[in-house]
Amino acid sequence: MRGCAFMEYEIVFKKTDKGGVLDIITDDGIRAGYLSYSIVDSSTIDLEHTKVFPEFEGNGLGRRLVTAAMEYAERNGLETIASCSYAKHVLDEKKGIDTPIICKRLN
Repeated sequence: MRGCAFMEYEIVFKKTDKGGVLDIITDDGIRAGYLSYSIVDSSTIDLEHTKVFPEFEGNGLGRRLVTAAMEYAERNGLETIASCSYAKHVLDEKKGIDTPIICKRLN
């Protein structure tokens, strides 16, 4: 089965001791990918890894995951940084847009 842009997807948050995972699930209950993040300190999360499984690539799911993580951070008053290169790319695109989300890169 190959994912497509017309499928419905749900993002499910799972917290862990050191951060959490956002899973993106198809309407058929199949895990299409995930984003893991860690809590850096009381005001910052680090988007560490974004993965979309090959059969679902090309449908914007990675961007959906990063955007969901950024929205989570914004709702919770957290700064978002990214050690994941793809998440850095999305965060860099958001710079310059009038948004309350604070974005910066790890060096």
